[in-house]
Parts: sequence; C-alpha cells; structure tokens
Amino acid sequence: MSSFSANSSIPQLSPDDAYLSYYDIRLTREDVDTLKNDWLTDNTIAFWQEYLERESLAQYPSSNIVLLRPSMAF
Repeated sequence: MSSFSANSSIPQLSPDDAYLSYYDIRLTREDVDTLKNDWLTDNTIAFWQEYLERESLAQYPSSNIVLLRPSMAF
C-alpha cells in the first residue's frame, strides 16, 4: 500500500511494492535501492536477463543462447 509524504505529492513505496514490472519480472523498491549501493539481487539479474531475451536475443533466433535465471541455478 502506497502512502503520500506530507512534503511531497510523490507516493512513497514500501520496500515490497512494485517499482517496475516487465513481463515475468517484478522489481521492488528494495531491488532498485540495492542497485544504488552497487549490489545485485537475484531479482535484478533476472530482470536484466528477461530484458536481454526479449529485446536483444530475439533479433538472433538461430543463436541458441539460453540464459539461466538465478533462481534456477542454485
């Protein structure tokens, strides 16, 4: 649930609120905040892989490249 700060009309997200959704991946504010501190979460890696698969690798259908999600690698 989002709330508004008294000093701003910009909604303040809780750490688990969706910040960005892209196909199967949902980044939270916490995921984005970790990027600011030079840290990658499994979710941010999965987001980048999803983006690469749909935007870049789709241009090369015969390349046979498969990106393994962090949740599947352990």
